[in-house]
Amino acid sequence: MERWSIVRIEEVASNIEVIEAEVVTETSGTALTVAAPVASGISTTLANQADSDDHLVDLWVNSKGKKSRPGYARAARFFWEFLAGHDRPVHDLARVRVGDLQAFIAHLETRPPEHPRRPAKPGEVIGANTRKNIVNAIKSLLSFGHRIGYLPYNVGSVVRGPGTAATVDKRILTVAQVHRLLDGGPEARNRAIRALSRVPDIRLSHLTALTWGNLTTTDGGGLAFVKGRSQRPVGVLIDEATWGLLQALKAETRNAGADDPVFPNERGGALEAEEARYLIETQQRDHALVSLAYACAGRISELVGLKHKDLRERDGGAGTVHLFGKGEKSRWVRLPKSTWNLLMALQEENRLRGFDVGDEAPVFRSRKGGHMDPSSAHAVVKAAAARAGLKPGTSMHWLRHSHASHALKQKAPVHLVKESLGHSNIATTDVYLHIDTDESSSDYLSL
Repeated sequence: MERWSIVRIEEVASNIEVIEAEVVTETSGTALTVAAPVASGISTTLANQADSDDHLVDLWVNSKGKKSRPGYARAARFFWEFLAGHDRPVHDLARVRVGDLQAFIAHLETRPPEHPRRPAKPGEVIGANTRKNIVNAIKSLLSFGHRIGYLPYNVGSVVRGPGTAATVDKRILTVAQVHRLLDGGPEARNRAIRALSRVPDIRLSHLTALTWGNLTTTDGGGLAFVKGRSQRPVGVLIDEATWGLLQALKAETRNAGADDPVFPNERGGALEAEEARYLIETQQRDHALVSLAYACAGRISELVGLKHKDLRERDGGAGTVHLFGKGEKSRWVRLPKSTWNLLMALQEENRLRGFDVGDEAPVFRSRKGGHMDPSSAHAVVKAAAARAGLKPGTSMHWLRHSHASHALKQKAPVHLVKESLGHSNIATTDVYLHIDTDESSSDYLSL
């Protein structure tokens, strides 16, 4: 079925209002435009599938990939809250006009973000990229409603979304910055404290108070003298493997005296309880997570959702990771030995602690034993960035940008980078080809 569509545009108080529209291509000022004949675009099997605004939103959200649905649902909630509360309240999507959508875009510039673990700071607003994603989501909702015949016209088609304040090149780390971010701290110390924490009768308070003078060698291992319940020193047997790690740590520690802490912090003093708990429980996980984020260029939702069955060893002592991306698409990405070894060490640590490492178990566990949530993974990168002295805005996605830029700079074929990043269109990957300021055509001029 084809029909002619007449588009009538009225300019009211500097807002372009679409009064009646089927197709809009380009408008300026006040005009009457006759569009070319077009198909209605409404499938007879989809028409009138929604019987209310809430039903429409449910249909639309469920048409998206499972991992993306919470974000789309949140965007719809933001839009509804705005429509109900702004100067001209709207309680029916069919009555939404261009001016309403434009006002919503302006509103987002002052709306505070929603953090799962803390309130927004005074003056904090939603970031430019998040605003862009929210507006694109609402335009998608309006287009979907029109396409299935629920909405009489699509006002989103004539509204341009907000631009992105930060460009990709500003979110790419140098190779040196990535290495600082990936620095997991003194490895000998970290391995030794994790091993010693598994020794029966060794408590967290013992680890923070332990000095080199508290350790003595025995046949096949050693003794650690710690304070018992009566505050008297009690000798705890240390197995040979753990004792070997302690001796390796001592060999790395220059001029260690009897009163010096076995596990010093970055300031040279004894570890605080929370610092020790972090090294024991989450440091190894966090180090592996950050390394994997850069090595495979995975999205944060792809990484936190990984299960052990998604890791596969390959010849040469390295491996591959199975990522599930947007639109339920999946891809296998090869990993370097260094990252693979971190993942295998994490798996072994979890096994030694009695945690499930079966096929369905999460690679990156939360404290409750399930998958890490994205906000926790974001916090891991921000904390690592702070320790490395990087910009406060550094995020997990910056590692994805950096992977693409660094790989292309090293002459990786663009189609391989596209596959690793999970881009549907190679034009998206091409963006990274145009941000290298170290080389340009001017280098080839005779000036």
